[in-house]
Amino acid sequence: MLGMGVWAAAAEKPERWLEIRSPHFVVLTNSTEKQARRVTEQFELMRGVFKALYPRARVDAAAPLVILAVKDEKSLRRLLPAFWEKKGSVHPAGLFTPGEEKRYVALQLNLSGDSPYHTIYHEYVHMLTSLNFRWMPVWVNEGYAEFFASSEIGEKDALIGRASAHQVGLLRENRPLPLEVLFSVDHNSPHYTEENKASIFYAQAWAVTHYFLVGDRGAHQKKLLEYLAHLQTDVEEPDARRRALGDLKELEQTLQDYLRQFSFYAIRLPAPPDIDEKKFEMREVAAAEAAAVQGDFLLYTHRPVEARTLLEEALQLDPNLAPAHESLGFLHFQEGNRDAAAEQFAEAVRLNSRSYLANYYYAMFLAKDLADGRGAEQVELALRRCIAANPDFAPAYSTLAGFYVMREGKLEEALKLAQKAVELEPGVAAYHLNLGSVLLKLKRAEEALRIGRRALATARSAEEESFARSFLESAQRYQEYVETQKRAEEQERKAQEEWERTLAERRRTLEEEARKRPEPAEKPAPKSDAATAP
Repeated sequence: MLGMGVWAAAAEKPERWLEIRSPHFVVLTNSTEKQARRVTEQFELMRGVFKALYPRARVDAAAPLVILAVKDEKSLRRLLPAFWEKKGSVHPAGLFTPGEEKRYVALQLNLSGDSPYHTIYHEYVHMLTSLNFRWMPVWVNEGYAEFFASSEIGEKDALIGRASAHQVGLLRENRPLPLEVLFSVDHNSPHYTEENKASIFYAQAWAVTHYFLVGDRGAHQKKLLEYLAHLQTDVEEPDARRRALGDLKELEQTLQDYLRQFSFYAIRLPAPPDIDEKKFEMREVAAAEAAAVQGDFLLYTHRPVEARTLLEEALQLDPNLAPAHESLGFLHFQEGNRDAAAEQFAEAVRLNSRSYLANYYYAMFLAKDLADGRGAEQVELALRRCIAANPDFAPAYSTLAGFYVMREGKLEEALKLAQKAVELEPGVAAYHLNLGSVLLKLKRAEEALRIGRRALATARSAEEESFARSFLESAQRYQEYVETQKRAEEQERKAQEEWERTLAERRRTLEEEARKRPEPAEKPAPKSDAATAP
């Protein structure tokens, strides 16, 4: 019997957990099979809607999206304790946790209202845009997410881009931001980080995006797509805005008129075909596996104490559970306990040598302690095994590229690997920075600077922004050094050429002087001293 402590709340037996597996999602739930199938279907439907609207878009990430769909607020509180620890904090209905290795959603099922999936759709669309755009300004990134968040997807059709009465009312009752301010908001701006300002920002970002996507039945959509296309080709944002969106004063007046409308257009589509929740696979999840997944989620949401409790309980129940060893090893690695991390990673690889994550974590661990080349082959082998097991897993390509750079070898191969990581996930700043580092090693400073600016634009946190700025400073210094060297070499070349011209001119002068000198007179033959015969 599982002694889950606070996780099982004095129950006589462990909670029953189910897994619902659809073609593109995995849902774990402590609720009923019917509810779990319904939420799985909703995710499949949203994926299908996005694919229908953007046929060439990438809709699947290599890192799996695991959905923890729990039955009530009490269950969600166990997964997201931070939101209940501080009095007066907002209690979310769900949370999306992005990550390079894994992505999770925690979702409360017993909700009602017009948009019960608003938060999840919003965050899921962020994941989709990060897979397809190198970067988006914050206003359009949040505007896109809000546009899809209020979607209503039924069995027969889907209504996308429904106007939010709350946001329309908010903008009618409050003075909107000047568009110049809206377009310049970044992740550190008070309009994004302060609750009393963020509500207006989100509402206005939704309104502007809604206008461009469906205003006048989509008549302005090309302008927004042109704007985004410019940004992907390194056109500076103000220039891209001027080219595609036109005069801001005129646009502000147009948007004010737009918000005074009595009704707003939305996109109605047939429900995506071939999605039948009855065909989704269902199985009962063992108590050890359920504890391991919850523990891993808590690890990714920065709750190491609760994560350790669940992961250790999982291994007590099943010592051969490879995912629990992976997660516990990662926890030890974060805490700096290298011996314990090594033991757990090695055991995870032994139990499942084909696990891409086990090999990835193991390589990350080994790479930290390389000395004199020892262990380099194991690092490379583990990363190659990871890529073979999951060819779309961007972190492995980026890590292997960085490994080659660190070892001062295979730079052309490192370049290809770094480019592949960026191609797979263009919205991750770290991959751009890694690519820039390879370019610097190849002495391609101008390209590295361009990539560094992309990374800065892509940064979604103060830490990422700090790394990007530091890289740009280094790249700028290197470029200045290269330019100084080029100038010195050019000056040396010019000096050498001038010296050679001087020598050549001197030779010509001497030759000319030699030609002008008169030839010396021929001397008479000397008389002989021999005696003359008588």
